[in-house]
Amino acid sequence: MTPTATAPLQTMTAAPTVPPLPMTPTAMPASSPTAASTPTALPPIAATAIPTLVAPVTPTVVAPPTPSPVTAFVSKEFPASLEWVDTARLDTLLPAVYTTPHLSIHYLPGSGAERTVGVFADDAEAAIVHIQTSLGVQLSAREDIYLAYTFFPPPDSGVKGYTLSGDHAILLMYDGSGTRDERQYMVAHELTHQIAHDGIGTAASVMLSEGLAMDMEQRYMLRNGDVSLDGFARAVLDDGSYIPITALSNGNVGFLGQLFYRRPYDEAGSFVHYLIITYGVARFKRVYTTDDYVDTYGATLFDLQSAWEQYLRSARVQSPLAPPGPAYLQDIKAVQAGYADLFNALINGRQVTTDTYRALDDARIAADRADHVTVAAQLPRFEQALQQASL
Repeated sequence: MTPTATAPLQTMTAAPTVPPLPMTPTAMPASSPTAASTPTALPPIAATAIPTLVAPVTPTVVAPPTPSPVTAFVSKEFPASLEWVDTARLDTLLPAVYTTPHLSIHYLPGSGAERTVGVFADDAEAAIVHIQTSLGVQLSAREDIYLAYTFFPPPDSGVKGYTLSGDHAILLMYDGSGTRDERQYMVAHELTHQIAHDGIGTAASVMLSEGLAMDMEQRYMLRNGDVSLDGFARAVLDDGSYIPITALSNGNVGFLGQLFYRRPYDEAGSFVHYLIITYGVARFKRVYTTDDYVDTYGATLFDLQSAWEQYLRSARVQSPLAPPGPAYLQDIKAVQAGYADLFNALINGRQVTTDTYRALDDARIAADRADHVTVAAQLPRFEQALQQASL
């Protein structure tokens, strides 16, 4: 790159001397105040009240009003009679169905049965195994079980179960009362009617049919803590109020439902139990359809009745027995009278609360177990509440 020529430096000229300024002070003219210079008074500051601090208000939580308890009443009666059973109508009344390997269980949606139908179905299947094993016969077809949600209409209000063997259909009064074991022995009783019909044949007498059903259900009665069939029969034998087996066999005494009249059922059950444990199932199946005691056992029914009475007083008798004294049978009789009063009240249009009914049910359970203390507490409670039931 070619360098650029630099201009010659300029010669510095000395600055001229400045004479000093005179130091005599000059008087400043007095300033005359002007309007502009007159200070303006500031407006007074208004006093502001200091706010008082207020503690925050805690809102009062108001609890919602406690709803009044809803009073539930016992349904008057199931809208289908046992005097003439129409299964098509039952299918309409009880439209929900729970199925198991052997059973179709019909119930009303939203009813108490809906909450327990699974457990009930398992117990019913277990009862089928027990009955088939004990008798050596089989259920021949699928069974329909209808769970009525309240009592059957008169004259069958005291009936808790009914079997139409030809139709393979069972109706049960299933309103949530009783215990689980009671509901199992109730269905075991009816299933025995069906299985015996299928595997043995038509019973020659109601006494033999009901007696066998009672004997097959007894396993669950004992598990429930009830007095045994023998215990009941021994109690009525001791107090002289028992019904002779000959009278039960010839049809002179009706089987009207255990809620009203349990004596025929328990006595027949004890007698059949005696025949089976003494002579075996095979012989019993023979007399079940023939009613021929002499050909089957080599003895008349009267002679077998005498032998059964001796058995009831022996050490072979099935326990638990009723305690000595009249309280056990008196309690059972009083509870049965309570059910008669209950049904009369319902028929006459009285509104009976479920609590009132539950007191009677508790008394019944206790009476079956020979629990006199509970019966003495619950039965008066039921009777007092029933008297106050409104129309």
